[in-house]
Amino acid sequence: LGTLCLIDSKPRELTAEEHRLHADLAAVVERELNLTEMVELQEQLMASQKEADRLLRNILPDSVAARLKGSTEVIADDFREATVLVALVHDFTGLTRSLGARQEVTLLNEIFCGFDELAIKHGVEKIKTLEAGYLAATGLPEPRPDHLEAMADFALALQSLIVQLDPQGQRGLNLRIGLDTGPVVAGVIGRSRFSYDIWGDTVDAAWELAHLGMPGSVQINDAVRRRLEGRFLCEQRGEYYLKSKGAFQLHLLRGRRGKS
Repeated sequence: LGTLCLIDSKPRELTAEEHRLHADLAAVVERELNLTEMVELQEQLMASQKEADRLLRNILPDSVAARLKGSTEVIADDFREATVLVALVHDFTGLTRSLGARQEVTLLNEIFCGFDELAIKHGVEKIKTLEAGYLAATGLPEPRPDHLEAMADFALALQSLIVQLDPQGQRGLNLRIGLDTGPVVAGVIGRSRFSYDIWGDTVDAAWELAHLGMPGSVQINDAVRRRLEGRFLCEQRGEYYLKSKGAFQLHLLRGRRGKS
Protein backbone atom coordinates (compact mmCIF):
# COMPACT_ATOMS: atom_id res chain seq x y z
CA LEU A 1 0.00 0.00 0.00
CA GLY A 2 1.16 3.54 -0.80
CA THR A 3 0.01 7.09 -0.07
CA LEU A 4 -2.63 8.84 -2.16
CA CYS A 5 -2.36 12.67 -2.27
CA LEU A 6 -5.11 14.82 -3.78
CA ILE A 7 -4.02 18.45 -4.47
CA ASP A 8 -5.95 21.22 -6.11
CA SER A 9 -4.94 24.82 -6.95
CA LYS A 10 -7.98 26.38 -5.33
CA PRO A 11 -10.89 25.33 -3.12
CA ARG A 12 -13.79 23.82 -4.95
CA GLU A 13 -16.98 21.97 -4.33
CA LEU A 14 -16.92 18.22 -5.03
CA THR A 15 -19.74 16.81 -7.06
CA ALA A 16 -21.85 13.96 -5.77
CA GLU A 17 -20.08 11.62 -8.17
CA GLU A 18 -16.67 12.69 -6.85
CA HIS A 19 -17.84 12.16 -3.26
CA ARG A 20 -18.96 8.65 -4.23
CA LEU A 21 -15.62 7.87 -5.92
CA HIS A 22 -13.67 9.07 -2.87
CA ALA A 23 -15.86 6.96 -0.56
CA ASP A 24 -15.33 3.90 -2.77
CA LEU A 25 -11.58 4.49 -2.80
CA ALA A 26 -11.51 4.81 0.99
CA ALA A 27 -13.48 1.58 1.32
CA VAL A 28 -10.99 -0.26 -0.93
CA VAL A 29 -8.04 1.02 1.14
CA GLU A 30 -9.78 -0.03 4.38
CA ARG A 31 -10.48 -3.54 3.01
CA GLU A 32 -6.83 -3.93 1.99
CA LEU A 33 -5.66 -2.87 5.45
CA ASN A 34 -8.09 -5.29 7.13
CA LEU A 35 -7.03 -8.09 4.79
CA THR A 36 -3.36 -7.49 5.60
CA GLU A 37 -4.11 -7.61 9.33
CA MET A 38 -6.11 -10.83 8.90
CA VAL A 39 -3.27 -12.48 6.96
CA GLU A 40 -0.76 -11.47 9.65
CA LEU A 41 -3.03 -12.78 12.42
CA GLN A 42 -3.56 -16.06 10.55
CA GLU A 43 0.20 -16.49 10.13
CA GLN A 44 0.74 -15.83 13.84
CA LEU A 45 -1.99 -18.34 14.72
CA MET A 46 -0.47 -21.01 12.47
CA ALA A 47 2.98 -20.42 14.00
CA SER A 48 1.49 -20.72 17.51
CA GLN A 49 -0.29 -23.96 16.56
CA LYS A 50 2.92 -25.44 15.14
CA GLU A 51 4.80 -24.55 18.32
CA ALA A 52 2.04 -26.06 20.47
CA ASP A 53 2.16 -29.26 18.38
CA ARG A 54 5.94 -29.41 18.74
CA LEU A 55 5.76 -29.02 22.52
CA LEU A 56 2.97 -31.60 22.79
CA ARG A 57 4.97 -34.15 20.76
CA ASN A 58 7.96 -33.53 23.01
CA ILE A 59 6.05 -34.84 26.02
CA LEU A 60 3.74 -37.41 24.37
CA PRO A 61 4.29 -40.11 21.75
CA ASP A 62 3.24 -38.93 18.27
CA SER A 63 0.27 -41.30 17.99
CA VAL A 64 -0.98 -40.35 21.46
CA ALA A 65 -0.59 -36.62 20.75
CA ALA A 66 -2.67 -37.02 17.58
CA ARG A 67 -5.42 -38.80 19.53
CA LEU A 68 -5.41 -36.14 22.22
CA LYS A 69 -5.84 -33.35 19.67
CA GLY A 70 -8.74 -35.11 17.98
CA SER A 71 -10.75 -36.14 21.04
CA THR A 72 -11.66 -35.11 24.58
CA GLU A 73 -11.96 -38.73 25.78
CA VAL A 74 -9.65 -40.15 28.43
CA ILE A 75 -6.72 -41.95 26.79
CA ALA A 76 -6.03 -45.26 28.54
CA ASP A 77 -4.86 -48.44 26.79
CA ASP A 78 -4.28 -52.01 27.89
CA PHE A 79 -1.27 -53.74 26.34
CA ARG A 80 -1.17 -57.50 26.75
CA GLU A 81 2.59 -57.55 26.14
CA ALA A 82 5.14 -54.81 26.61
CA THR A 83 8.58 -54.59 28.15
CA VAL A 84 9.48 -52.10 30.87
CA LEU A 85 12.93 -50.93 31.93
CA VAL A 86 13.98 -49.00 35.00
CA ALA A 87 17.54 -47.64 35.19
CA LEU A 88 18.78 -46.17 38.48
CA VAL A 89 22.02 -44.27 38.94
CA HIS A 90 23.63 -46.18 41.80
CA ASP A 91 24.21 -44.18 45.01
CA PHE A 92 23.42 -40.90 43.30
CA THR A 93 23.18 -39.09 46.65
CA GLY A 94 26.70 -40.14 47.59
CA LEU A 95 27.93 -39.48 44.06
CA THR A 96 26.74 -35.88 44.11
CA ARG A 97 27.40 -35.07 47.75
CA SER A 98 30.42 -32.95 46.86
CA LEU A 99 28.76 -31.33 43.83
CA GLY A 100 26.89 -28.05 43.69
CA ALA A 101 23.36 -27.83 42.30
CA ARG A 102 24.56 -26.77 38.85
CA GLN A 103 27.10 -29.61 38.64
CA GLU A 104 24.47 -32.13 39.80
CA VAL A 105 22.00 -31.05 37.11
CA THR A 106 24.79 -31.03 34.51
CA LEU A 107 25.71 -34.62 35.39
CA LEU A 108 22.11 -35.85 35.21
CA ASN A 109 21.61 -34.01 31.94
CA GLU A 110 24.71 -35.65 30.47
CA ILE A 111 23.50 -39.11 31.49
CA PHE A 112 19.84 -38.79 30.52
CA CYS A 113 20.50 -36.99 27.22
CA GLY A 114 22.68 -39.94 26.32
CA PHE A 115 19.85 -42.28 27.32
CA ASP A 116 17.40 -40.32 25.16
CA GLU A 117 19.64 -40.63 22.10
CA LEU A 118 19.94 -44.40 22.61
CA ALA A 119 16.16 -44.65 23.10
CA ILE A 120 15.60 -43.08 19.68
CA LYS A 121 18.20 -45.37 18.12
CA HIS A 122 16.62 -48.54 19.55
CA GLY A 123 12.99 -47.50 19.06
CA VAL A 124 12.35 -47.32 22.81
CA GLU A 125 9.64 -45.09 24.30
CA LYS A 126 10.96 -42.92 27.10
CA ILE A 127 8.25 -42.54 29.74
CA LYS A 128 9.86 -40.24 32.30
CA THR A 129 12.81 -39.47 34.52
CA LEU A 130 12.38 -39.49 38.28
CA GLU A 131 15.17 -38.18 40.49
CA ALA A 132 18.09 -40.39 39.41
CA GLY A 133 15.85 -42.93 37.67
CA TYR A 134 14.83 -43.49 34.04
CA LEU A 135 11.64 -45.31 33.02
CA ALA A 136 11.19 -46.61 29.46
CA ALA A 137 9.06 -49.13 27.58
CA THR A 138 8.81 -51.00 24.29
CA GLY A 139 5.69 -52.46 22.67
CA LEU A 140 3.69 -49.30 23.36
CA PRO A 141 2.02 -47.10 22.32
CA GLU A 142 2.58 -49.02 19.07
CA PRO A 143 2.85 -52.83 19.54
CA ARG A 144 5.97 -54.50 18.14
CA PRO A 145 6.80 -58.24 18.16
CA ASP A 146 10.45 -57.73 19.16
CA HIS A 147 9.74 -55.51 22.18
CA LEU A 148 11.68 -57.71 24.61
CA GLU A 149 14.73 -58.14 22.40
CA ALA A 150 14.82 -54.42 21.59
CA MET A 151 14.71 -53.54 25.28
CA ALA A 152 17.44 -56.03 26.13
CA ASP A 153 19.69 -54.40 23.53
CA PHE A 154 18.79 -50.98 24.93
CA ALA A 155 19.63 -52.04 28.51
CA LEU A 156 23.06 -53.29 27.43
CA ALA A 157 23.63 -50.07 25.46
CA LEU A 158 22.88 -48.01 28.59
CA GLN A 159 25.51 -49.88 30.56
CA SER A 160 28.02 -49.37 27.73
CA LEU A 161 27.26 -45.65 27.72
CA ILE A 162 28.01 -45.35 31.44
CA VAL A 163 31.39 -47.00 30.85
CA GLN A 164 32.09 -44.46 28.10
CA LEU A 165 31.13 -41.57 30.39
CA ASP A 166 33.40 -42.87 33.17
CA PRO A 167 36.06 -45.07 31.51
CA GLN A 168 38.47 -44.98 34.46
CA GLY A 169 35.79 -45.24 37.13
CA GLN A 170 36.96 -42.00 38.71
CA ARG A 171 33.45 -40.48 38.80
CA GLY A 172 31.94 -43.58 40.39
CA LEU A 173 29.15 -43.85 37.81
CA ASN A 174 27.14 -47.10 37.92
CA LEU A 175 23.69 -48.17 36.80
CA ARG A 176 21.31 -50.69 38.30
CA ILE A 177 18.82 -51.82 35.68
CA GLY A 178 15.65 -53.88 36.09
CA LEU A 179 13.73 -55.26 33.12
CA ASP A 180 10.43 -57.13 32.97
CA THR A 181 7.85 -58.00 30.34
CA GLY A 182 4.10 -58.54 30.55
CA PRO A 183 0.77 -56.63 30.57
CA VAL A 184 0.92 -52.86 30.98
CA VAL A 185 -1.66 -50.08 31.24
CA ALA A 186 -0.67 -46.79 29.58
CA GLY A 187 -2.46 -43.47 29.41
CA VAL A 188 -2.38 -39.68 29.54
CA ILE A 189 -2.86 -37.92 32.86
CA GLY A 190 -3.26 -34.23 33.60
CA ARG A 191 -5.14 -31.36 31.95
CA SER A 192 -2.96 -28.29 31.80
CA ARG A 193 0.27 -30.34 31.92
CA PHE A 194 -0.02 -33.65 30.15
CA SER A 195 2.13 -36.69 30.80
CA TYR A 196 2.16 -40.20 29.37
CA ASP A 197 2.62 -42.83 32.07
CA ILE A 198 2.43 -46.59 32.58
CA TRP A 199 1.15 -48.79 35.42
CA GLY A 200 0.81 -52.43 36.44
CA ASP A 201 2.65 -55.38 37.96
CA THR A 202 5.17 -55.37 35.12
CA VAL A 203 6.14 -51.79 35.93
CA ASP A 204 6.33 -52.56 39.67
CA ALA A 205 8.53 -55.60 38.99
CA ALA A 206 10.95 -53.57 36.87
CA TRP A 207 11.33 -51.03 39.70
CA GLU A 208 11.90 -53.79 42.26
CA LEU A 209 14.43 -55.55 40.03
CA ALA A 210 16.36 -52.29 39.59
CA HIS A 211 16.47 -51.73 43.37
CA LEU A 212 17.65 -55.33 43.87
CA GLY A 213 20.25 -54.97 41.17
CA MET A 214 23.99 -55.10 41.35
CA PRO A 215 25.75 -51.94 40.15
CA GLY A 216 26.76 -52.25 36.51
CA SER A 217 24.32 -55.04 35.66
CA VAL A 218 20.86 -55.75 34.20
CA GLN A 219 18.52 -57.86 36.36
CA ILE A 220 15.86 -60.10 34.80
CA ASN A 221 13.64 -62.91 36.09
CA ASP A 222 13.65 -66.50 34.86
CA ALA A 223 10.66 -66.01 32.54
CA VAL A 224 12.47 -63.23 30.70
CA ARG A 225 15.68 -65.26 30.62
CA ARG A 226 13.89 -68.18 28.93
CA ARG A 227 12.48 -65.91 26.23
CA LEU A 228 15.91 -64.43 25.53
CA GLU A 229 17.66 -67.80 25.60
CA GLY A 230 19.76 -68.54 22.54
CA ARG A 231 20.25 -64.89 21.62
CA PHE A 232 21.60 -63.41 24.87
CA LEU A 233 24.04 -64.46 27.57
CA CYS A 234 22.63 -64.66 31.08
CA GLU A 235 24.08 -65.55 34.48
CA GLN A 236 22.03 -66.97 37.35
CA ARG A 237 22.24 -64.94 40.53
CA GLY A 238 19.96 -66.87 42.89
CA GLU A 239 16.43 -66.91 44.27
CA TYR A 240 14.77 -63.70 45.36
CA TYR A 241 11.33 -62.51 46.38
CA LEU A 242 9.35 -59.66 44.87
CA LYS A 243 6.01 -58.33 46.07
CA SER A 244 4.78 -58.24 42.47
CA LYS A 245 6.09 -61.69 41.46
CA GLY A 246 6.67 -63.79 44.59
CA ALA A 247 9.73 -66.07 44.73
CA PHE A 248 11.70 -66.34 41.50
CA GLN A 249 15.15 -66.97 40.07
CA LEU A 250 17.09 -63.77 39.38
CA HIS A 251 19.45 -63.62 36.41
CA LEU A 252 21.92 -61.07 35.11
CA LEU A 253 21.77 -60.11 31.44
CA ARG A 254 25.38 -60.13 30.30
CA GLY A 255 25.31 -59.50 26.57
CA ARG A 256 24.45 -60.70 23.07
CA ARG A 257 25.66 -64.11 21.99
CA GLY A 258 28.48 -63.86 19.48
CA LYS A 259 29.59 -60.44 20.75
CA SER A 260 32.68 -59.89 22.84
